[in-house]
Amino acid sequence: MREQQPADMPLPPTFPAPVVSAVVPVASGEPMAFDARLALLDAVAIAMLDTAWPTDPETGSRATRVKNPMMAKAAAAILRDSSALWARHHESERNAERFCEQLDELGDALGSILRDAGDKALTGRIISAFRRLNERWRELGAKGINIAAEEVEK
Repeated sequence: MREQQPADMPLPPTFPAPVVSAVVPVASGEPMAFDARLALLDAVAIAMLDTAWPTDPETGSRATRVKNPMMAKAAAAILRDSSALWARHHESERNAERFCEQLDELGDALGSILRDAGDKALTGRIISAFRRLNERWRELGAKGINIAAEEVEK
């Protein structure tokens, strides 16, 4: 016999049915994008949670007791871990953006110093060194430093 919730007890959350076909990649041989991978983890976790703690089709609410506590625990762990991965990923992206902003500021400061230095030989050596660094960093996929070398050389 199915247990019913008392009238004064708040309903547990209900989750929309996962659309797994929208996040499962086609076997193209290409690596899965990070966001698609997290969406797949979330869809699997929600499907597990729906199995472990089913919704009553008549009332649309969940029972007060979980049908399979171990599966519900595993689903909660997947959701917790995917949320932590998402947070770390976006924190890393923001740190990379801040680093690029700092490199731009460094390039602007260095460009202004070199414009005012008056030592053409030293300016040329510094610009040449930064160009070599930029080429190496861009080969690795990084943004590089823009020191406004055209303005400095004029």
